[in-house]
Amino acid sequence: MQLKIGILAVLFVLFGSISYADCLTTPVDLKCAPCTIEEALDKLESQINCSFSYSSDQLNPDQSINLSVSQMPLIQVLEKITQGKFNIKQRSRYILMTPKKTTSEEKPKKKEYIVEGYVRDAKSGIVISNASIYAVGDKSAVISNSNGFYRLNLETDKESIGLSYSRQSYFDTIIVIKPIAGITNKDIRLEPREAAPEKMPIRTSVSTRPKEVEELTMVKFLVPEPQRQFAVNLDFLENIPVQISLLPSIGTNKFTSGAKSNLLSVNVLAGYNAGVEGLEVGGLVNINREDMMGLQAAGVSNIVGGKVRGIQAGGVFNNVRGSVYGLQAAGVYNIVLDTVKGAQAAGVFNVLRGTIQGTQLSGLFNVATENMTGLQAAGFSNHTIRDVKFAQAAGFMNTAGTVSGAQVAGFMNISMGEVKGTQVSGFMNLAKNITGAQVAGFLNASGDATTQISGFMNVGKKIDGLQLGVFNFSDTTHLSLGFLSFSLKGMNHIDFHSDLIQPYNLSYRTGSRHFYNILQAVYGSYVGLGLFSYGYGIGSEIGPNDKRIHLNLELLARQIVDINNEQSPLNLNVHLDPTLNVRIGKKRPAIVFGPTLNAIISTGNIQNQDPDVGKTMSFRDSYPPIYDELDGTYDVNFWIGAKLGIRI
Repeated sequence: MQLKIGILAVLFVLFGSISYADCLTTPVDLKCAPCTIEEALDKLESQINCSFSYSSDQLNPDQSINLSVSQMPLIQVLEKITQGKFNIKQRSRYILMTPKKTTSEEKPKKKEYIVEGYVRDAKSGIVISNASIYAVGDKSAVISNSNGFYRLNLETDKESIGLSYSRQSYFDTIIVIKPIAGITNKDIRLEPREAAPEKMPIRTSVSTRPKEVEELTMVKFLVPEPQRQFAVNLDFLENIPVQISLLPSIGTNKFTSGAKSNLLSVNVLAGYNAGVEGLEVGGLVNINREDMMGLQAAGVSNIVGGKVRGIQAGGVFNNVRGSVYGLQAAGVYNIVLDTVKGAQAAGVFNVLRGTIQGTQLSGLFNVATENMTGLQAAGFSNHTIRDVKFAQAAGFMNTAGTVSGAQVAGFMNISMGEVKGTQVSGFMNLAKNITGAQVAGFLNASGDATTQISGFMNVGKKIDGLQLGVFNFSDTTHLSLGFLSFSLKGMNHIDFHSDLIQPYNLSYRTGSRHFYNILQAVYGSYVGLGLFSYGYGIGSEIGPNDKRIHLNLELLARQIVDINNEQSPLNLNVHLDPTLNVRIGKKRPAIVFGPTLNAIISTGNIQNQDPDVGKTMSFRDSYPPIYDELDGTYDVNFWIGAKLGIRI
């Protein structure tokens, strides 16, 4: 029997996994009055992005037809042309047409056939190794050897069968043959990609995930190289309801498992499939080159090259090269190279190279390289390179770009951008700017901020609200409360004044008008005694800033010291000063004056060491007290004094 081969199409695809438009539902126009079937198919092919493949033994291309239709789905037009006697299916960009079996026909027995030949480069004629040769709709498959030779053993009851020839960097080809007994020789030439014809396929998406799956170490270990190469070469999948495998190379889908998508996949030890839409369970490892939809569970790991929609549970880890929509849970870690919309939960860590809308939970750390909308919670640290919207919570440290919500850590929070919310840590918070609150046990540092509260130090630029800490530093501040608050554009005043105890007082005031700190150094003498004092105080300025006269309420304490007295008794002068501040110029200098309410708490007198000058000095003897109490070694005196000075 002479073999007639219909080769009517070449599938042109770029390297990778390509999703094609459904040509069979495309509306088309046809006017044949009359024309041959071959002419009709040519007219239809010019309107779609698919090519027809059939055997001329079964569908006579020279047969004349008379048919005119307008905007009718292609599948309906083809059924009219073939008078409903052909099965019509789309495979990738091929539309395969094979004759239907009539009910009166006795079911033929399966017969064995052999197809062999060489696969060559159509441009150079060089043989092509590792090309995939695949019987469409069957499990028979093989790859060409180093000499480009292949031998495909077929066992089929079909009168015709489609053979697919595929190789990376080449355009695929499908032919339809009518098997004959014995050996059929068929050499195939594949067009290299750079030799693209004018008509190119429409690509709705391009993904390199499957290639990445085949490059993973575990996949290389479990899946034989020829089986991996065969799957990588193919650009279309077939749906098989159920598959069972012991290992990737031992199962019901045999060598072609990487090109099969299943509703139910059972892998006793490990399995290798194109995808799952339903349920997949594996004793050790599940490997899907494309998407997984449904439930996937494995004792050790799940590896998916495309998207996951549903639930994925791995005893050790999950590795998804695409996106996850649902729940991903693993005993040790999860890795996703694209988006997560749902939740990642791992005993040790989660790594996401993309955005997440949902939750990341881990015992040690979480990483997201894009935006995080939801909750990141880890026992040690969370790291989001871009924005966080809601919360990060970690036992040790959180890092993020901008934050809209909260960062809570046992040790440190770092935001490289804006924080709109709260940073709370046991040690330190860092942010570019914060609209909200920073609360830390030791240090807060930011640009502009609303509120900073720390156990030791706050550093900010413009503080619209409160700074509360031992030391506060800012450019401008509304209110800073602490032992020392320095504001570059706030209050920075130096006072020179005299009072009734010591004539030479130098004071530095820093902070804000509402609350400021006072550092004081004083020198004076009494009956030949050189007395020094050092002091600290707090104050507040009352009155509109644009007025010339203000009232300052200040509370200060200073220790009066005779440097020649080795006993260094306590002589603590505490005084409350309600003073007027009257500006001479528009801003400064200003005259300060007013009464002082003084208290001296002493544990000993200041002794003059030169007997020719005088004797012991006692403050009780110097100023008429309004209250005087001597209780053992403590002497307490109150009196009213005055001060006068200038502020610059």
